[in-house]
Amino acid sequence: MDHADVLILGGGLVGATLALALDRHGLTTIVVDPADPAVTLAAGFDGRASAIASASHR
Repeated sequence: MDHADVLILGGGLVGATLALALDRHGLTTIVVDPADPAVTLAAGFDGRASAIASASHR
């Protein structure tokens, strides 16, 4: 893809959600994320930016 309406820097929770929302409104996006896919797709990777503790959930 050589052209898009929006360039999103960061493919985390917010970046990916924004790309999906913009697509539903007819805008094309390119998402650029500097994270190494080999690291983020590894079985032991836990890249959460937030988590809900079980005590808070109860």
